[in-house]
Amino acid sequence: MIDTRPLVAGLLILASTESCLAQAQSLAPIPLGASWLPTSLQQYNPASRTDHLLPKLKQKSSESLSSQQRYFPYRPGNTPSKSVKAKRPLKVGPCALPFMENCVVGPYASVAFSLSSNNGITSSASSTTNYSNIGGLGFSVASTSNSTFNLSSSGLAGFDIALGYDLGGIRAELNYSRASGNTNNISISGSMNDTYAVPGFPTLNSSGSAMASPISYSRQSLLLNTAIDLPTGTRFIPYFGGGIGAAWVSVGGINQQTSDLCNEVGVGTCPAILNTSSGTATALAAQAKAGISYLLNLRTIMFLEAVYDYTGSTTIGNLTLSSFNQYSGKLGVRYRF
Repeated sequence: MIDTRPLVAGLLILASTESCLAQAQSLAPIPLGASWLPTSLQQYNPASRTDHLLPKLKQKSSESLSSQQRYFPYRPGNTPSKSVKAKRPLKVGPCALPFMENCVVGPYASVAFSLSSNNGITSSASSTTNYSNIGGLGFSVASTSNSTFNLSSSGLAGFDIALGYDLGGIRAELNYSRASGNTNNISISGSMNDTYAVPGFPTLNSSGSAMASPISYSRQSLLLNTAIDLPTGTRFIPYFGGGIGAAWVSVGGINQQTSDLCNEVGVGTCPAILNTSSGTATALAAQAKAGISYLLNLRTIMFLEAVYDYTGSTTIGNLTLSSFNQYSGKLGVRYRF
């Protein structure tokens, strides 16, 4: 007689196993890393991804994962507090660039610290200085000076504030920046015409040079900028951009004397080779920049940036500043609302 008890026991075990598997399949899957992701981020679903952060890469192990899962893998102990207030979910929309996937679209703000310098501002000035009772002789002199010189500065400290909107890989922003400090020593050269108020006394023409002390200098600008992000498949995202707008340049006054022909012939006080007053003027401004961003998370981004600023010619009183360049390095943070 055949013993059927082992067969019956096996069938019972198989039936119970199929019941357990059916219950497990009915449960919703838990996204990888979902237990610690900030509540401000949208939950991953195939119809609303944040894969704008990197192009489609041929990755066997991570192709099926969302960018949240790829950037923020599960780390034990990082579960956020339940008391944290949820923020507005990031809006996901179409990308402006064809090689990118879904993009976060919306406003952002940034702030940065900068160190800058310029490579020299070719400047010129024409001034007239009147002196009376020269040498106690009771007559006066009008000295007209035409001077050229270079203003250069280094180590200018400043800051940068921007409000922008991400269109999906292409950003547009309104940017305000300011850098200030002192110029280096100023090398001046020029010519002078000394006309004396004495009948028959000849006009004395001379030339001279001098070194003037540093003066205060500052540059502010308000620009409309654009930038293009280039995803790499990592937290590091390089970008480049530029813009155009207006700059406000401020300089201190200069009153520098030098030896000229009036001293050589022993006639009274030497006129100033350069006499300018402090002031501020407006000029055309343009900018080109390139940098790299680092994603701390999908909302907060740090960036390091190299900037070239162009400032057009401008006039402050009797002082004319030619167009000049300024170079800056910036470290800042950008935050998506």
